[in-house]
Amino acid sequence: MTSGLTWSGGRVGRHRPRPWLCGRRIVLACAGPEVPPVVALARDLRVTADIVRTWQRRFLAERLDGLVDEPRPGRPPTISVDQVEVVVVTTLEQLPKNATHWSPTSMA
Repeated sequence: MTSGLTWSGGRVGRHRPRPWLCGRRIVLACAGPEVPPVVALARDLRVTADIVRTWQRRFLAERLDGLVDEPRPGRPPTISVDQVEVVVVTTLEQLPKNATHWSPTSMA
């Protein structure tokens, strides 16, 4: 793997899905001069060794493009990822008007 690798693409935080963070953490942990053993890295990141191997393999084959989560099978989503993010951020950071909590109707 490449030493000195850093990730600065996109916001890291509670609004990103776990696979997005997991792959990058695995690749960054393996980027130093001494690559940790797969089992130890999996234990530290609280994932399985198979997940570590999958992300390592994807990064080696496709570099940074391999860190993008692959499309899921089934019907394509009817709303965009940006729309989902707006709703999640809004419900986490704001209170609805004249209410103490969000309901499915007030989120729509």
